[in-house]
Amino acid sequence: MGSPPPATDGSGTSGKTSAFTPPATSDAPNQFSAEQLSTAIGKSAPNADSSLLERLFSPYDGHLMPGSGAVQLAVAHVAPLSWWLPAVSILLTTMVTTALWYVVVRRAIHLGASPRVALVIFAGLCTSPFLSAAAGWWSASLNALAWQLAAAAIALVGLRPAIRPRTMMVSFVAIQLGALLFTEKALSLIAVTALVVWARVQRERRPQLFALLIGPFMLTVGWAALYLSVVDFHTAEGGFAVTSAIPKALVTVIIPGMLGGPWVWDRWHPGSPFGNLPLGVGLIVTTLVLATLTLAGWRSVRSRAKITRRVFWTCSCVAGSSLAYLAVVLVFMIRARTSSGTTDLLPRTAHYYADWWTFTLIAVLVAAIVLSGLSGRSQDFSVRRPTPHPSPFAVGLGPTIAATLLAISASVSTVTWTVAWRDDPTGQYLSNLQRTVVSPHAKGLVPPLLNQPARIDVLNPLLHPYNSVNALTGIPVATHTTQPKVVNANGELVDAGVLKVASNKQGSDPQCGTRITAGQPKLVMLDQPLAFGDWTWEFNAAATSDTNVRITMPNGLQSSSEVAKRAVTVPVGTKPETRWVRLNGVGGTIAVTVVGSPGTSVCLGQGAIGPLLPAHRG
Repeated sequence: MGSPPPATDGSGTSGKTSAFTPPATSDAPNQFSAEQLSTAIGKSAPNADSSLLERLFSPYDGHLMPGSGAVQLAVAHVAPLSWWLPAVSILLTTMVTTALWYVVVRRAIHLGASPRVALVIFAGLCTSPFLSAAAGWWSASLNALAWQLAAAAIALVGLRPAIRPRTMMVSFVAIQLGALLFTEKALSLIAVTALVVWARVQRERRPQLFALLIGPFMLTVGWAALYLSVVDFHTAEGGFAVTSAIPKALVTVIIPGMLGGPWVWDRWHPGSPFGNLPLGVGLIVTTLVLATLTLAGWRSVRSRAKITRRVFWTCSCVAGSSLAYLAVVLVFMIRARTSSGTTDLLPRTAHYYADWWTFTLIAVLVAAIVLSGLSGRSQDFSVRRPTPHPSPFAVGLGPTIAATLLAISASVSTVTWTVAWRDDPTGQYLSNLQRTVVSPHAKGLVPPLLNQPARIDVLNPLLHPYNSVNALTGIPVATHTTQPKVVNANGELVDAGVLKVASNKQGSDPQCGTRITAGQPKLVMLDQPLAFGDWTWEFNAAATSDTNVRITMPNGLQSSSEVAKRAVTVPVGTKPETRWVRLNGVGGTIAVTVVGSPGTSVCLGQGAIGPLLPAHRG
C-alpha cells in the first residue's frame, strides 16, 4: 500500500488535520469540562434496549414519575424543543387548579367556614410564591400541579355532602394513584385525606369514618415500597451543608413565603432561582410573624371562654401538623436530594415547599369548618342545603385588604422570580438547535453526530446521560463519522476538530504505518496515557478490501467482556480516509481488531485523540 492515509477535513475531502484548530475562546474549556464530567460523575440511565414501560418506571434524579415522563415524551414528539406547548399546558392546568380551589372554598363556606378566612385562604392557594416557582418551569410544574390538582380533588370529595363512604374511599385511592404517577410527593396526599376525613368525623360525630383511610393508607405504603425499591438512596455526604442552611432558609424563604415573599431572588445557571432576601429583612419579617402568633396564642390561653380555648387547641393542632409536614419535607430533601456536591442553596429553592404550604392552608380551612359548629353556623355533611351566604366572599373590608395585600406581595415575588431568568441562554440555544440540527436532520441534511454534552450552563453534567445534544434533539448517537460536527455554545451546528491531548504512535511500516491483519488483534500505543472519559480519535486508515474494524480502550480495572461492551465497530474502505471515532476509556493503549476474511489487512496512520470541539480554519 501507499503512505499512511491522510486526514480529511470537516466535509470528508482530503486535507490536513492541522487545518482545524480549536478556537481560543471559552467554548473549548467549557465543552471539554462538560465532556469529562458527564462521564466521570454521571448517573445510571435505563438501558437503550429497555421497553417504554421500563423507561418510564425507571428513577430519574431521585424521582419516580412515569406519568410525567409520558407527558413530556408526548409533548416532545408533538413540538420538539418548542416552548409554546409546555407553556400552554402549564397555563391550562393552573387555570383548572384555580377553578377547583374556588369550588373547594365555596363548599367550605357552605359547610360553615368563615368567608373571611376562606377569602384569605383562596388568595394564598392561588398566588402562592412556592407554587409559582414550581409551576414556572416545565418538569417541576408537572409534579407540583399534579399534587395540587389531586389535593383539590380530595378536598372536593371529602367535603361533598351525601356521599357514600365506599364511593369516597375509592375516589380517594383513585385520585392519589393518578397523582403518584406524576410525582412520588403524592405519597403525602394521605395527610390531606386524613384532614378531610377528620373534619367529617368531627362534624358528623362518626368515628367509624376513619376507616376511609384504610384504602389510601394501603396505597401509600405500597407505592412507598415500590419507590424505595427502585430509587437508590445514597449516604447524604453533603447533608451537613444543607442542614446548616435550614435556619437561614426558614428566615429568608419559608416564613416570608407565608406572606408572599421572598421578593428577592438570585440564580446560578442552569439551576432554578433561589430566595436571596437580605438576612436582616428576613429576621424582621420572622419576628413580626412569630410575635403575632405568640400574642394570639397568649390571648387564647388567658381567655376563660371554652370556645376560645377550643379554637386555640385546634389551631395548635393545625400548626403542629404543618410543622410536622415541613419537617418531613426537609428530611426528605437531606436524604434524597443531597450529595457531596450539594450546596447550602438547596433549602432556599422555593418550589420544594409548594405542597407544604398548600397542605397548611387546607388544614386552616378544615379547622375553620370544624370550629364553625361552635358558633351555630355549620351545615351537616350528610344533607344538601342552600348556602346561608348571599355571596361566598361577602367578607368586609379587612379580609379583602388582607387578601389583596397577600396577592400583591406574591405577585411581586413571581415577577422578580421571572426577572432572575432574564440572562438565561437556554431559549436562544434551543432555538438555534432547532434551526441548525433538528429541522435539517428531518430532511436528511445532517451527518451522523457523535455524542456530545449540551452547553454546561443549559444542562448540568450531573444530569448525564440526559444532558447530551442527542438526548435533547432525539437524533441517534453515532459512534463514528466522516464529517465531524458539533453544536457550539450558541446551539449552532458547526465544523469540528480534535483538540489533541494524545495521539497513536507512528507505525514502523514505511508504506503503511501500523499494519493490522485480520485474526491478529493489535494494541496501538499512545504517546501519553489518557484520563478516564469520552474521547474522539482521528482514525486514519485504509484496507486491502472493504472490512470492519473493532476498536476499544482496554484497562486493568475491567474484565474482557466489559471492555468488549464498549467496543466500537468502524467500516474501513480501500481508499485512505479519516473517520472520527468516539471512544470511552482510560489508559495508554487502543485495541484494534480487523473483522474480515483471512489476509485482509488495515494500514493505520497517526491521528490525534482528544475532545471534539468547534473549529476554524487556521
